[in-house]
Amino acid sequence: MIRASSRWRAAFCGSAWRFEKEASRPGRVDRVDTVDTVDAVGASGRRKPAFGGAALAMCLAILTLAGAAGAASVSVPASTTIADTGGTANVAVSASATVGENVLGGQLSIVYDLTKVAATTVSFSALPASCIGDSSIGECNGGGNDGLRCSVAGDCPGGSCATTSDLTIVFACSSAISGSATIASVTFSGVARGTSTLDIASCTFNEGTPACTSSDGSITVGSCLLDADANGALNVATDVVYISRRLLGLPPVPASFRTQDPTIPSDAAISANVDAVAAQLDVDGSGSTSVSTDLVYISRRELGLTPVPASFRSLDPNIPSDAVISAAVDALCL
Repeated sequence: MIRASSRWRAAFCGSAWRFEKEASRPGRVDRVDTVDTVDAVGASGRRKPAFGGAALAMCLAILTLAGAAGAASVSVPASTTIADTGGTANVAVSASATVGENVLGGQLSIVYDLTKVAATTVSFSALPASCIGDSSIGECNGGGNDGLRCSVAGDCPGGSCATTSDLTIVFACSSAISGSATIASVTFSGVARGTSTLDIASCTFNEGTPACTSSDGSITVGSCLLDADANGALNVATDVVYISRRLLGLPPVPASFRTQDPTIPSDAAISANVDAVAAQLDVDGSGSTSVSTDLVYISRRELGLTPVPASFRSLDPNIPSDAVISAAVDALCL
């Protein structure tokens, strides 16, 4: 969560547009972002804290704003998946409003589980042409700027920008948003298998009017490791059969299966999928994956049965509890 003493604001003054971060000491400006300007003939201009003459119009529009109450909102997708740790996925952040609501700018904070995912970049390339935006995904570490919000190491002279469990997005437009618009695309990297909520902890349009409602989402790292044929669903009668046969040294797909469904992937493709996850199927933690134990436990759990048959415990009372094995099986498919 962003500390109350460190809030972002969009300051529109004259022809300059600055995103300032107010530190805990009143009156101190810790960071002023510059943006590239474009001259009248379209050539790249020098970097300076300005965004052309449109900034004045935005300043006056926001200061005199009288937005109507309505259902203006911000949202992220209900669910997003990253294939596995180290992978990435883009999450679109959208705003929706009517012209009558006069949404010319906004600010929002998204909180997530840093042990599962980390925000790496924020792109504003999909923003409407009349809008520009900025963001922060971390806090400065070192260089005498500890705790100040940042997006890249360059924001923290002499230090680094350490990713935190929240990110801030701000945007402003010279004309009101009409309908739904993508205001930012956030790239998340998978840190560990599991699911993190993407909680829009706060959102504000203009100076507080219209009211902002939000729709949260989630992001999951890891798909189902048991989906050997990669058809998007786990099936004990097919996937577990393929895995068991591969681990026993047999062709994973029985010939009769291909007669019934010729679209099943090749033995080579399924074998590669099984080989890639075989070591992770050791759900009883014995140190090796066994068809006669681990695959039995997996099959029974997926069929809604107690994973370990009572007769197995009579032979080996050291088998982990059903709760432990069930949790291990469940973690294979997220």
